[in-house]
Amino acid sequence: MLEEDPQGYEDIQKRTVPSRYIDLPHHIVGPLWHSNHHDWNVWLEICRYTGWDPLGKLKPMKYRNFVFPFNSSLRVGTSIYKEWVTRINDFRPVRIAICGEAGSSKSYTAMQIARVLERDKFTIDQVVFEAKEFIKLQDSLGEGRVIIPEEPAYMLAAREWQKREQKQSIKVIETSRYLNNPLILPVVNRNLLDKIIREYYINYVIEMVGRGVGYVYFTWVKQFDPKPRRKSKGKIYMYWPAVELSRCGRTTCLHCPKVYNKRTRRYTGDCNKFIWPQYERKRDAILHKRRQAELESGEVTENDEIVAKIVTKMRKATEIKEKLIGHKGKYSLALICVECNVNRENGGLILNYLKDTHPIPIDPQGNIQK
Repeated sequence: MLEEDPQGYEDIQKRTVPSRYIDLPHHIVGPLWHSNHHDWNVWLEICRYTGWDPLGKLKPMKYRNFVFPFNSSLRVGTSIYKEWVTRINDFRPVRIAICGEAGSSKSYTAMQIARVLERDKFTIDQVVFEAKEFIKLQDSLGEGRVIIPEEPAYMLAAREWQKREQKQSIKVIETSRYLNNPLILPVVNRNLLDKIIREYYINYVIEMVGRGVGYVYFTWVKQFDPKPRRKSKGKIYMYWPAVELSRCGRTTCLHCPKVYNKRTRRYTGDCNKFIWPQYERKRDAILHKRRQAELESGEVTENDEIVAKIVTKMRKATEIKEKLIGHKGKYSLALICVECNVNRENGGLILNYLKDTHPIPIDPQGNIQK
């Protein structure tokens, strides 16, 4: 439920449209200006979240079943989405990099843009985290369907250009124009991407300056001048994800009790109300898989010596796993800390590792099998 609004939006909703606006052209006032429109309440939800005046400078406009703010003098509207749709229909490449600090809603903005371009037919299967998944999806999707390589710094990193999978991914991106699949890449900074991708294949950059707010630029490189150039395309306000989540009384699905399990620290809930909890579950599963691979191999860490010790402790815990079972028939964190001589933080890592790789066998009567 939304909190009570101190500014009294119920009174605003009852206002009538001033007479001086009734005869203005349709494209100036926006199609949702009249408070009796069936999507007026959606505009009020956006204004409640942003603090805008529903009758202020920004006017509501509906495009592809979504409500957007519109003001031509402020260069805010749906023109950039129409430009992308036109390029897709004309089989011209659309490759967007969304850049910004952590917490600026890069991923949510990318998925919302995809929902707009596909008229809300976008699914969570079109968000990929690995190069193999990206290559397979490229062959199975139809024309005009968007692909979002999430965390592209893993599959298209500037420092790993020599990896075989990355070379394959770049080749797939090179041929994606012929398959007409737009790409949207959320990344902290586009300089983290491979040089070929960031300078020659990315043609739009969205610089996030706040949650759901960003400046759009068209980028290109001239044939005889290696310096990238850019042209401003205006500003986007992507508040629709926040409005949907506000109906649950939240601003994000992170640590939502319907999705997040505090005991296991995993996103295992079954909430499918929106696409956002589906994304959190998929991202958590991929990150958990990566953590397991990193811990088992001991290759990726900030301190190789610490990881080597933890891996050694994990091997020791595997050998004496029967001693680590408490009186309740479960692995005990206290026993792990004592037997393996580790602190609670590393003990928690070992505990999760044992739960995932060596579950305790239980017979039908509920007893531990020897």
